[in-house]
Amino acid sequence: MRGEGSAVGHGPEKDHPDYAESTTNIRRVIDSDNLPQELTYAPLVAGLSRPSPSSSHDPPSLSQVEVDRDLSELEPEPDPSICILPEYIDNLRGNVGSQDQQYLWLKGALTLPDDHLRSPLVDCFVEYVHPTMPVVDLREFLGALHDCGNSSRPRISCLLFQAVMFSAVSYADLTILLNAGFASRRAARKLFHERAKLLYDLDVEQRPLVQVQALALLSHCTRLPGQIKEGWHWLGIAISVAFSLGLHQTRSGSPGDQPVSRQARRIWWTLYVRDRQQAQYLSRPMRIRDDEFDTPPLTLEDFDLENLEELHLPHLPFTSRKTLRRSIQTNQTMIFIKMTELYFHINGVLTTHFSILSWKKSVAASEQLYSTSPTAWMMRRMRPEADIEGQHSRLTRWFAGLPPNCRYRAPSPAEIARTGGGSLLGHLTLLHIAFHNTISTLHRFRAIPPHQASTFTLRE
Repeated sequence: MRGEGSAVGHGPEKDHPDYAESTTNIRRVIDSDNLPQELTYAPLVAGLSRPSPSSSHDPPSLSQVEVDRDLSELEPEPDPSICILPEYIDNLRGNVGSQDQQYLWLKGALTLPDDHLRSPLVDCFVEYVHPTMPVVDLREFLGALHDCGNSSRPRISCLLFQAVMFSAVSYADLTILLNAGFASRRAARKLFHERAKLLYDLDVEQRPLVQVQALALLSHCTRLPGQIKEGWHWLGIAISVAFSLGLHQTRSGSPGDQPVSRQARRIWWTLYVRDRQQAQYLSRPMRIRDDEFDTPPLTLEDFDLENLEELHLPHLPFTSRKTLRRSIQTNQTMIFIKMTELYFHINGVLTTHFSILSWKKSVAASEQLYSTSPTAWMMRRMRPEADIEGQHSRLTRWFAGLPPNCRYRAPSPAEIARTGGGSLLGHLTLLHIAFHNTISTLHRFRAIPPHQASTFTLRE
């Protein structure tokens, strides 16, 4: 293990007769294959405090007073080579001791992808993730990444960066992942998820807003082998922290055009959209109620629409650099704003026609405890036709009022080349799919016989 020799004593205690045995004990503890166990200095303390088998003229062992003193004084200095992070990554925040740092290093949580993998993942994040989850300041993020020698630039949180990498893996070319040594896309997702999870569990990031950013990106997680915590779990924590920060309400005494206020609104509405998406597609209960927040709707002014293509980004592919053009960013932003409006209507559809009941399954109690689908949206009693038609009219009026850049039409090859690829078309397609799925959900009860309505679930 790197830095193995740093976990020994100092000074004249090296001559103690039990010194060799004690250092062997602690080396055995640290080198154990069972890495998740707590690293302990108990063998060292116990060995030094035993009576010496030598003559009475030998130097005495540590006194009881010395043994009872704060063990933090015995904590070794971390191996400098273990704690070195790239210049674009911020130092670990919080009360992270050397033992925790070594543990994180051994588990790979502080290991960052090299340029051959990092650049394609950043490319995928810029093209596919950020337009649908604008939780980070893209200029600040890319600037720190590609101009890391500039000490005036803010650096990226290690937790946030690992979460960004995790969210981007789903969109990366599989060949790139295989060349990086992964057996499959799922293996890559699991690795980056574990890295971010470890960093969060050990509280390496103390800034709540950064925690919310990372947790929102982790909500992309589907259940992985051997794991119970999935996207709904991480989204729930993100929403809880967001409420504690007051992102759900208009900030009094703070100008609404401040960068922090604009970012707070983007983060809140991202959480809102994710909450409704998981309710609609995964049959999860909604955690955010419309009557419990007054955060203003998003506008173009809430986004820092700059021509980021002018940044010196040599590692970013040409297609992604085109995505950074102001015109493309404006189109992507409008699509996201319209998505927030649509999901505001979806809330009414779900609460009107469905309710959360226990998921009925013929499984053992132990399996039920760890089921990924403990709840489902169950059909309510039939609603009056006037209610259905009223909601249908509101949805169709919203759809008819979409601006031209949010209307789907098959683009020509020249248009795809001009916009830098099909990512913009993909985001536009998702908006229209969400709309038509909402209309389908609204009228789904019409295709169900009345005697089956009480047992019909949204999943079906």
